[in-house]
Amino acid sequence: MSASTQPFLTLNNGLKFPQVGLGTWKGIGTECEDMVYNAIKVGYRHIDTARIYNNEDQVGAGVARAIKDGLVTRDELFIVTKLWNDDQHDVEGALKASLSRLNLDYVDLYLVHWPVAWKKGTTLVDESIGNLETWKSMERMVEMKLAKSIGVSNFNEAELQDIFDNCTIKPVVNQVEIHPYFNNFKLQRFCHDNQVYLTAYSALMPESTSYKFIPWVDMAADPLVVALAEKYEKSPQQILLRWQLEVGNSVITKSSKVERMHQNFDIINFKIDPEDVKKLSSFPPKRYRNPHDFRMPVEQWFFKDE
Repeated sequence: MSASTQPFLTLNNGLKFPQVGLGTWKGIGTECEDMVYNAIKVGYRHIDTARIYNNEDQVGAGVARAIKDGLVTRDELFIVTKLWNDDQHDVEGALKASLSRLNLDYVDLYLVHWPVAWKKGTTLVDESIGNLETWKSMERMVEMKLAKSIGVSNFNEAELQDIFDNCTIKPVVNQVEIHPYFNNFKLQRFCHDNQVYLTAYSALMPESTSYKFIPWVDMAADPLVVALAEKYEKSPQQILLRWQLEVGNSVITKSSKVERMHQNFDIINFKIDPEDVKKLSSFPPKRYRNPHDFRMPVEQWFFKDE
């Protein structure tokens, strides 16, 4: 699949959003730079990072190398980064620092990573900064042309509704955990009713992102997924990623292997029949990736090593 034929979603501000993106969580060093460069070479135009990933420098280097080599222009890319919890007291400073690391003048989408503010340099909740205050600062980033679009991540319906009721600029995206084992359809319906798209992370639920206290389940080995892969002559991973497009989500997934990048990107040349989409959407829901909740005090996080 070439970059010109990949699917796009039209955001509520009119911008085109590449539906298939490269995630960079846990990407480090030159491997991350090469991963971004190779992904752009494959055809990816949607690149996702975050301040807390500690790899914006490497993502920016990969982007710069791809532009320098003539693989892509800046206008053809859709770069996403995120505001971390302890930066919510200074959104402008945080975004300018991210832009400096990315070596960019603007990002296409800036997300509030979690609906909670921490005191700077700590994991202590700062109750003096609420989601609405943070969102007003996010809106200024669009006005200052540091971000073309703004959105959120890990927000629930009530938190979103509070923004909808008080915003000047509506979020365009909510990035959350979604896969057939946790389809998140209730949140998806709420978001779609309000012209907000979901971006799925942990779409393949890899073992490397699971928590030790929750038994990891290989979703790609599920008998239904395997059977559908055989039916459509695709890999199980392609079935899982194509499901995201069928239900109307954008999706990010990470791989540093070029062959796997091609495979993850090549999910547009087939469709899953509606009855099979329904089957994939019918698993009992269980959240695997994020059982913790950053809204809670750190001593209550479930992922603590003990």
